[in-house]
This record gives sequence, C-alpha cells and structure tokens, in this order.
Amino acid sequence: EADVKGRFAVREEEILLVRANQGHTIATVDPEQLMTPIENAEDGPVCLHGTYDEAFENIVRSVGLNRMQRQAIQMAIGLPDNPEVRSGIRRNVDLVIFINVDRAMRQGLRFYRSQNNVICCLGPIPLDCFIKVVRLCDGSLLNFQR
Repeated sequence: EADVKGRFAVREEEILLVRANQGHTIATVDPEQLMTPIENAEDGPVCLHGTYDEAFENIVRSVGLNRMQRQAIQMAIGLPDNPEVRSGIRRNVDLVIFINVDRAMRQGLRFYRSQNNVICCLGPIPLDCFIKVVRLCDGSLLNFQR
C-alpha cells in the first residue's frame, strides 16, 4: 500500500493477498482477469511509451514496439513529469513514443488499463501506430520511418 507507483494491490481475506497490477513475466497470468480491457479508443486515445536512445534503434529495426520478456508493453497516460502519472513510464527515459490507440485497435491490438492507470498492450505495436517520437531533453522529433 505504501508503494508510490501503485504497483501492487492488496486484499485481505483470511490472509493478506498481494499482487502486482501489471508487469508480469509469468506466462500464465491472464490480462483479462488482471486488468480492465479498453473497449473504446476514446477511453485512452493516446498513450506514451518511454525508451532510451540505444533501444530506439532496435524498435525501428524490428518495425515496432515489442513486449520483450514481459507479458505486455507498458505505457503511461502522460509524460514522466505529469503528477497524474505514477507508473508506466520511467522518469529517466530519453525518448517518448506517442501511440495512436485507435489506429492500433483497428489493427486488432487489445489495450488494458491496470489498477494503477498503466496502459498495457500485448503488442507488437507497429511503427504506423506511432504518432511521434520526442526527445525529452530538447523536445526534438525523431524520424521513425524506415
């Protein structure tokens, strides 16, 4: 309960139950039971994924965002300095990728909202669903087209 990022949910039954709200690497975790599906893109029209310069080259080379070893790609509802953003994007990222949720959903991708307001997608999220990529230190835009 004291975690400032809200990464855990606590429920007391006969014993105290603690679980992570997102970020699982366990393959048997079902996102449909862990998080709330986003049925309408208007409920989260744009979400942001933070990354680093060295990782961005791989994102472009692989033609989009992949979940890597995690169960889902994690995204935030705003920039790292937004006080409403408790989790979903690291504060020290170099770049922020703005994702067009409507376009991604029309391509069949499913999005979920965790209890601590992190947006998750099983992915992969293709480059054509990127709205823009912004370098945080100076606000410059990066080219992500192949």
